[in-house]
Amino acid sequence: HITIVIDEPHLSRRSLGPAKKVLRRFVQETATADDRIALVVVGRSASSVPSTPDRGPLLQAIERLRARADWIMTGHGAQLTPEQAELILQGDLSALELGTRILTEDPGQKSEMIPPGNPAGSESRVFRGRNASSDPTPVGIENDVKGLALDVGRQAHAILAQALSVSEASLDAIVGAVWSVAPLPGEKVCLLVSEGFLLGRGTEQERARGYQQVIDAGTRSGVAVYAVVPSGLVSIAGDASVVGVAGPAGLRDRVARAGVRLTIETLERMADDTGGLLLR
Repeated sequence: HITIVIDEPHLSRRSLGPAKKVLRRFVQETATADDRIALVVVGRSASSVPSTPDRGPLLQAIERLRARADWIMTGHGAQLTPEQAELILQGDLSALELGTRILTEDPGQKSEMIPPGNPAGSESRVFRGRNASSDPTPVGIENDVKGLALDVGRQAHAILAQALSVSEASLDAIVGAVWSVAPLPGEKVCLLVSEGFLLGRGTEQERARGYQQVIDAGTRSGVAVYAVVPSGLVSIAGDASVVGVAGPAGLRDRVARAGVRLTIETLERMADDTGGLLLR
């Protein structure tokens, strides 16, 4: 029994074509004639296909898959990605430097990207790895940019919160897919197709509970999660969803690679913790 989970909210335009190709090959060539396959589309239950030996409905659903909308939030030319936001809140100085450069190049973002009443407004709770409580900025920040760093931290808090709400939807869908095959006899596999997603590790917004629910469901039901990254480990530095050219190319690429590692590590850990594999 195979359940394929298509994590549409975490599939970019560059991954959609490879994802469809991988899925078509799996359904038509890899799976045996005796395999029953269900397909779950995160966020679009109407596009899901219940467990079936018939390949026709599965192939039709695969062709209807969509790429996610761009991750860029509101604001003129906003360039702070969710991955960069998590890095900033973890205290990553390279990500924070890039964020301050972005804000410096487009000061209008300060007013447009920080929602009124944003809970991140409490300066003492913006960063991990910060100085003493009287100085809420991370260790290593020069005095002349501390105010700018706090503005970036507030933006990062709001952006990461939105991204994590999407991650929670993906985690819920995976848990549901795993439990759906728990009562069935024989070998059971969950194939997760995703570019990976954030859990807020090392920040005050961490979603450890949702991740642990996936692991518990897999362990108790005997379902291994095999995570498929359809486009491989491609740096988001050249992604069309990342707008603008703030900061030196070396800095942007370094932060982008670190962001990719964050999302891929989620899939790698999930596969390892359930007895599956990361496939790319």
